Amino acid sequence: MIKFNAIQRQTVSGAPLTHHNITVTPQSEVVTLKLPYGGVVWNRPTGILIEQDSKVETISIADPTRWILIAARVLSTLFMLITIDLTIRIFLQGGFQR
Repeated sequence: MIKFNAIQRQTVSGAPLTHHNITVTPQSEVVTLKLPYGGVVWNRPTGILIEQDSKVETISIADPTRWILIAARVLSTLFMLITIDLTIRIFLQGGFQR
């Protein structure tokens, strides 16, 4: 049996930038979907790692586009379900009347 991990999710760090005694390292999440005939890679920023005077602080990055897309998908699914429900109710009551 062949094991195939179609979806992989990992957190990666970018190249650190240093200015005086401050080091800033960007971090992102990578989601990879591998299929037999291609694949999709989706990157999204997750945070910034700041190191100063041997103190490490992580600043999270809010991704509003992600939440907007999730809300759009939920609303479109809800609209589709309402439309299907109304269409079924109309046809069960005898269809459209002229």
